Amino acid sequence: GTAVGFAFYILVTRGLSRKIHPVTMQFYTGLIASLFCLPVMIVAQGSGSELFDPVWPMGIVWLWLLGVGFFATLSHMMMTYALSLAPSATLAPLQYLELPVATLFGYLVFRDFPNTLSLIGIAIIIGAGLYMIHRERVTSKQLITERAAPPI
Repeated sequence: GTAVGFAFYILVTRGLSRKIHPVTMQFYTGLIASLFCLPVMIVAQGSGSELFDPVWPMGIVWLWLLGVGFFATLSHMMMTYALSLAPSATLAPLQYLELPVATLFGYLVFRDFPNTLSLIGIAIIIGAGLYMIHRERVTSKQLITERAAPPI
């Protein structure tokens, strides 16, 4: 579900990136996300649910939240600028770098390593991305060769 949602996000961002400035788009993305979270926070307030009941961060957690917010904003801005300059098919395989990096950080920070089924899924996703890159290169070389060939 996350992959489908993110693919949809990339396609929408790619379509809007030529019409809306990246800063404006980032503002609206944050606003819409906040509007989606607000009803959940209101309904869950005081419910005692560990997952949904909102609590105020304390101490150094504020710095962690500011850091996450800053770097998330920066990365989404960079993605929006990239999608305005290059085709999404070119940029999408770069998202696969998140898998090994997240695995590495997951291990270093939490001492958590994906199970066998997750590793198989990661391998399939990375393999598909590498195959797409390969096919794009082969197809673009064929198009260049066909366009450069003189008519008979």
